[in-house]
Amino acid sequence: MVVDDDVHNYDTLFGLMAKSHDAEDDKVTLLDIKNNLKNYSLATMLVDTVNELTKDNECLNKNIDKCEEEVVELTVQVTELQQTGKLLSLENDLLNEKAKRHVPPLKLSPKPTLAIKLNL
Repeated sequence: MVVDDDVHNYDTLFGLMAKSHDAEDDKVTLLDIKNNLKNYSLATMLVDTVNELTKDNECLNKNIDKCEEEVVELTVQVTELQQTGKLLSLENDLLNEKAKRHVPPLKLSPKPTLAIKLNL
């Protein structure tokens, strides 16, 4: 009796899978397999677990894709900031050179000596 149920369930499962080859739009999903395996609680739990893990994996892959895009954007920003820093450094050097050429150095006159006359 148990063997007959197993054979019936496997036949149903394989029939469903064979039917899916006839029409490409009618793909066998985990839910379809689950409905055909109602007598097997362990198999049902496994199908649920695989389904949940598949959904979790898809979410994680989407998050990874978003993070990779952010890494690319941040890398571009860092590169732009490095270039800006180099340009600012070069401009600073040029301005310092111009300042040295155009402003004469301060000439300090010698300090006047104090002559103290002693009236004795």
